[in-house]
Amino acid sequence: QKALALAGGSGAGKSTLAAAFAAAGYPVLTDDILPLEFNEGTHLSFPGYARMRLYPNSFKNMSTLPNDLPPLAPNWDKCYLDLASDTYIFHDKPVPLKVVYLLDWSDRENSGPAIVPVKPAPAVPLLAANTYRTELLDSDMRKREFIFLSRLAAKIPVRKLQPLDDISEVTQLTDTILNDFFTLSV
Repeated sequence: QKALALAGGSGAGKSTLAAAFAAAGYPVLTDDILPLEFNEGTHLSFPGYARMRLYPNSFKNMSTLPNDLPPLAPNWDKCYLDLASDTYIFHDKPVPLKVVYLLDWSDRENSGPAIVPVKPAPAVPLLAANTYRTELLDSDMRKREFIFLSRLAAKIPVRKLQPLDDISEVTQLTDTILNDFFTLSV
């Protein structure tokens, strides 16, 4: 069993895609932050907490998810999907990482979801741009991060995922990801 990671800027659709995978019966490790560790030649991905945070517009039109999710907190517009419920599968053990998909909305002209491989050298700054709380890193921590990301990009395929700008097509997008994921020989 191996994991895929979804990366992208705030509001790119990472949680919406992960919720679509959860609704389709796939286990989910985490939402928002994916802890990684390089251990004995393998990049391990670790579970986070068992709740996904979603904006109402990201699940209201998805038939595979409930129409009314509870609010995450009073007076906050995000809701949560409880992965620990009997409806979903929360994967609570570390698992090797197989591939990273970077959500890329720059190509709005595409006729369908597309996946484009990214070579290791250009993948490193793309990965660095999508790590968590980088403003907290000093120069030594940033250097270690780039070394880690270089090692990651050299070993793990990084792919740009160009989605359609239509939430109702999320199932087509998950199918595209799964087809790519299962054909990778990593």
